[in-house]
Amino acid sequence: MKFLKLFIKNLFFLFLFCIFNINFLYAKTKENNILFISAYNYDWETVSYQLEGFNNKINPLDNIDYIFMDSKNIPYSDAVETTLSLINKSATKYASYDCIVVADDNALDFTLLHKKDCFGDAPIVFLAINDVKKAQDVAKAADVCGIVEKGYYKETLDFAVELYPFADTLYAITDNTISAAGTREQLESVMGEHNLALKYINTSELTPQEIKNILGSLNKHSILIYLNFRNDVLGNDYSEKKAAKFVFDNASVPCFRTDYPNIEYGLLGGIVLKFAIMGEQAADLATRFCNGDDMSSVTTLITPDTMCLNDDVIKKFNLKIPKKYSGEIEIINQHLSFIQKYFIQIFMISCSLVIGLLSIIILLLLRNNKVQGKQKLALQCANYDLSMAYKQVKIAEAYARNANKIKSDFLARMSHDMRTPLTAIMGLSNFGIKEIENKKSNDYFKKIYASASYLLSLVNDILDMQRIESESIQFYFDVYDLNELIFDIESIVKQRANEKNINLVFTTKLEAGTEYIITDEKRFEQIFINLLNNAIKYTESGKKVTFDVSTTVQNAKCFLTVKVVDTGVGMSEEFQKKMYDSFTKENNSLTQSEGGTGLGLSITKKLVEAMQGSIDCSSTLGKGTTFIVKIPVTRPSASQIAQVTKMKQRNDNLEGFVGKHILLCEDNAINTEIAEHLLKKKGFIVHCAENGKIACEMYENSLHDSSVVYSAILMDIRMPVMNGLEATEKIREMDKKIPIIALSANAYKEDIEKSLQAGMNAHLMKPIESEKLYKELAKLII
Repeated sequence: MKFLKLFIKNLFFLFLFCIFNINFLYAKTKENNILFISAYNYDWETVSYQLEGFNNKINPLDNIDYIFMDSKNIPYSDAVETTLSLINKSATKYASYDCIVVADDNALDFTLLHKKDCFGDAPIVFLAINDVKKAQDVAKAADVCGIVEKGYYKETLDFAVELYPFADTLYAITDNTISAAGTREQLESVMGEHNLALKYINTSELTPQEIKNILGSLNKHSILIYLNFRNDVLGNDYSEKKAAKFVFDNASVPCFRTDYPNIEYGLLGGIVLKFAIMGEQAADLATRFCNGDDMSSVTTLITPDTMCLNDDVIKKFNLKIPKKYSGEIEIINQHLSFIQKYFIQIFMISCSLVIGLLSIIILLLLRNNKVQGKQKLALQCANYDLSMAYKQVKIAEAYARNANKIKSDFLARMSHDMRTPLTAIMGLSNFGIKEIENKKSNDYFKKIYASASYLLSLVNDILDMQRIESESIQFYFDVYDLNELIFDIESIVKQRANEKNINLVFTTKLEAGTEYIITDEKRFEQIFINLLNNAIKYTESGKKVTFDVSTTVQNAKCFLTVKVVDTGVGMSEEFQKKMYDSFTKENNSLTQSEGGTGLGLSITKKLVEAMQGSIDCSSTLGKGTTFIVKIPVTRPSASQIAQVTKMKQRNDNLEGFVGKHILLCEDNAINTEIAEHLLKKKGFIVHCAENGKIACEMYENSLHDSSVVYSAILMDIRMPVMNGLEATEKIREMDKKIPIIALSANAYKEDIEKSLQAGMNAHLMKPIESEKLYKELAKLII
């Protein structure tokens, strides 16, 4: 206790000491009154950088006031009138400043014109002045100096010529704004050092389509540089960000720039000017004026240059940057490998998903019990009075329908939100397994993949139970090679059996003419994988699991019989009476260490019965279990078999993908990276769009560009700006034949129907299964 009191007392005195010393330090510094006038508004791209540097450098005890003239958004005359009105309301205040800092040409013109009337003898510091000659003239006065906005055009042109040595023409994007005149003058002053013709692309005199046509016509003999782009002839206004994206989307060559802001949105950059550094220089000059320093020898300064390049543009145009610049470049939008970026996030997401999914399951169970309790209560009350029974039953039915709808909607959202990160986790971890040679890291990825697969199986089990309970489960029948189905099942469960050192034996005995059957591949495999997984789960290491398949033909009807036999822990007679109930598990010392939802057998039985089949079980506790499944199946015609055989040959020839262009529309960056990786492995040239609107624009452009002919489109459903369904309908207006495949985390029947109704050719669910994706693409484009 004494130690605690002593500690608190020392901490208190330390706090007072720090406060005293801070006040002492700043007490020696004069508090100055400074007015910062910007020609633009606060949201303008360069202003935030100027203020960031200025405020970082200026004395924190100085009083700073700000005026934003907003001359980019309103006429200059209106901006002057508004600013004068503001100043006249507090004339005494504005005449008492120690220094006036003005940013950009309009602000300097205003301040010089009204200095005597508004600001008295206060010195002026200017920054970001494009008209260098005007800045040099006004800086001859002893109380005026500042920083000009020198574009590093010579240095950037030197760099551009190194990248494009065969260029003969320089195209400069400009407009009719006041600032543009100064930038054009600076550019023209250095043109004599290069044998390049200069042509202006004046956006103020062109329509958007005319600008697109000019930008798209440039080639290796052209160098493109960005000066100004504020408007077009139709009166459309462009922010720096919007203009940069417009140039990136439409130019056939990279666009150089000598200013730092908004390079990241699609300009290559070059040797650039940083406005934050310019703001720091202005703060230093203002402080020196306020401190009474002799500033007569200071006229105009320039801001040090920085080489800054956009990695997205470098990759788009496959540029080779000379080695002599390698140590000096600031790279924007630099892309790390997906493993470097997302390794930690994968672990964090996995843990969050486990906790979230367990919470969801508990909530669903509690909600289900609550709904059932209310229904029973309603039925019991109805027994008291026959006249009330009808009303009570109707109320209970309406409540149940509403509760079921709420649950269905919740599960649909939950499924989508769970499948989207699971797609990323399973895809990235699968890449890690295949591409990382380090054994420890590889084991981590295998564990992540196994956990994600288990989570996906839980999501699928819950969705299947919901579909079965609402009688909305859907089957999709097609012709399949029975031997291939059996082989696929064996491939899926074999790894787990090997991990437990279980002897897994598959045997087949098929009557002639039953090698091909008509069935639902997904549900067929689901039934028997469930039974095999249970057999492997409850069988000890070193023992045996048998999977026996046979077919018989009786009176022209074909029957499939599958027997799953294990030598595991078996089941008690008591549990066998309720083993097909939902969320039911055997609870004894032999089984309690195994996980699971208790839904597998319930789903399996309902699927078998929905296919007009039967399932029987015999089991002895401590000795093992035998399941026998009998399902009637339809045999396909000879023409159907021939068609399947032809399709298999086509699927085997995946070399047909090489060099084909494919448009991938996906808003999730990680999912885009995974899908792009899978497609490039097969030789596709992949073009990416982050929403449906961009995909439509890219596809429309390809119709007029013979160098890019898309063979197929992969379309996500839920995206910002324009979703996949709307995008598909718009593309179908342009082209009825282009194959469009939905890649969606939406897993319900109605989701698939909506995709097909919108004009898509197929619907694949996330997480993406590479082989199914390749087969579907082969079916549609080879």
